[in-house]
Amino acid sequence: MIININNTATGVVSLCKNNQGNVLTCYFPDIIKQTEPLLKDDVIEIAIDASDSGHIKLTITKNHQESIKAAKDCYELYFNNEIISLPFIDSPGSATIIALTFNKGNLTLDASSSVADDIITQYHYHQPSSHNKLSVHIN
Repeated sequence: MIININNTATGVVSLCKNNQGNVLTCYFPDIIKQTEPLLKDDVIEIAIDASDSGHIKLTITKNHQESIKAAKDCYELYFNNEIISLPFIDSPGSATIIALTFNKGNLTLDASSSVADDIITQYHYHQPSSHNKLSVHIN
């Protein structure tokens, strides 16, 4: 999926695992509103290209590849030479989420695992540059 957005647009690309399942959501009002289910061993690649000063090209690719060595029951986020493992928590009210937020030219990447009663077990925050790639492996 390739999405071209104005660099003043607002929207989010998120991956979320909760008691409803595991989904990829792309939501930019008046541009795209798409949700699709994710499966174990899916790999999501997201490339951000803001070389055109007025637009951002967002490329999202979903592949399926089995991994024997990977950690189990988690998202593994590959970003800026880091590997961030976010465990899936199996309890009522829990969620694991990765959100790439676009807000009028500013990009933020938030990743967390949390349980009910607003307890966050892990939290990561980054401000990606305009030419980043990130990869998420669902294990």
